[in-house]
Amino acid sequence: DPHMVATWLVRQAAEWIPIVTRLITATARMRIASFGGNAFPPRITYPNLTVKQSVWLASENAGLERANVAALLNSNAPAAPEILQRLRAFRQNVDASLADIRFLKDVADTPVEIRSAIEGMEKHFLGEFEQVRKQLYQQAVTTAPAGDRHYTLTSAQWIEQSTAAIDTILKVSEAY
Repeated sequence: DPHMVATWLVRQAAEWIPIVTRLITATARMRIASFGGNAFPPRITYPNLTVKQSVWLASENAGLERANVAALLNSNAPAAPEILQRLRAFRQNVDASLADIRFLKDVADTPVEIRSAIEGMEKHFLGEFEQVRKQLYQQAVTTAPAGDRHYTLTSAQWIEQSTAAIDTILKVSEAY
């Protein structure tokens, strides 16, 4: 029964998403603690505490959004207000981290490879993919006729597209 499978997937996501969220938070703190103090020279600590930390936080929060939206798509139902609030919180974290990354384009001595990676991220994650994301969010607050598919994408399609977009964020760290 497809309804039973969808219900099981939503319940499974509801159980593991909070666990993964706590893991991400703990890992962020571990990165800060690992590169704090005088254990490493500034040329190592600076990129790890600034650029790479921002990339990591943006990609992890985008990944949390990806998982929650996939669960929503599996439910084939409109989003409850608390789900929308959680999704907005993830996205606020993504946007704050991306602002720190995008700032580097205006720094005179930022290497061309990093500028190129940032531009690629802006084009794909903040441009093309953002349109897909906005469309799903619009569908999440509307009702569909009974029996119809509520969303234009399946969770598998969403995972594929969002993963490709998140990969463009990670390319900034690879370029650094």
